Amino acid sequence: MHARLAVGLSLLLACGTKAVVVEDVARLEQEGFKPQAASLIEFPSKPSFMLKSYAKRGAVRVFFRAEGGKGLGNTRGWRTVDGLEISLEPNEFLTFGDGTALFEGYADPEIVCLVRKNDDGSWIVQKAWRAHRSLQRFEGVPVSSVQCQRIESLKAQG
Repeated sequence: MHARLAVGLSLLLACGTKAVVVEDVARLEQEGFKPQAASLIEFPSKPSFMLKSYAKRGAVRVFFRAEGGKGLGNTRGWRTVDGLEISLEPNEFLTFGDGTALFEGYADPEIVCLVRKNDDGSWIVQKAWRAHRSLQRFEGVPVSSVQCQRIESLKAQG
């Protein structure tokens, strides 16, 4: 099952059943989630955006963050604008921000993919979302428009 994590709202995707209100790191750790990956979606225009994920066996949560002022000291401050909770089956995992997601043939840092690893090592996209910067929320995208390639495959090609 895949559920939308809404910040301040309890909006659910049609296929989801669980909503989590905020990205509370202490709460995530209590629930057994560990930090997994983070990636900036940074363009010349401001604000910058970030994707950050936390995982535990059988589940991953990914948060869509927008730059929002100063953090501690002289660091960037971030606010969570949306999130997804995704149940994982064996051989499934989430990928984003590593240059492997293509949307309609072009590299797209906003794409988040749930992929299944086949016995031959290839990846099959199961579900995909766009971290839509102007709307500041995740939106589902057709898997037929998305390709995800393993980093090892890209190194072999280049």
